[in-house]
Amino acid sequence: LGALKEQGSWLIGLNYRDVRKDATIGYFTDESYLLGTTDVIGTQLVLGYQAWPSASTNFNWDSGRVGISSPSNYNVEKYNFDFIANF
Repeated sequence: LGALKEQGSWLIGLNYRDVRKDATIGYFTDESYLLGTTDVIGTQLVLGYQAWPSASTNFNWDSGRVGISSPSNYNVEKYNFDFIANF
């Protein structure tokens, strides 16, 4: 919801993914989501704020399970903060 177009604007997003083993070629997976592999299930929360006309911030929180088809699967929780400036 929302878009980072002008100063003071917000962005919020929620994404649920269930990517089974061999569901796609690993090259096409999102490298920033849960270690960038297939065989994962989880949720991603994205928050963004346009602080200045040419700069914004993004916060991503990923939580899920990796290797769901194997008995040795494990939980992953990842936080990512980005500062983006345009020149």
